Amino acid sequence: MEGKPVGTVYIGISIKGRPTNVEKITLGGSRAANRERAVKFGCYFLIRNLRESQNAE
Repeated sequence: MEGKPVGTVYIGISIKGRPTNVEKITLGGSRAANRERAVKFGCYFLIRNLRESQNAE
């Protein structure tokens, strides 16, 4: 993305009936390492939001 530092990643989640949640993370290191860390954070972020969604019901 133009104008953003290398390693900037945005991850968003939309769950029906809840506001869309977006997180920005900035990673350092190699492209391969950043991809792996972004995927791991995305999985964590999804699980956290699903748990919060279940607790809100």
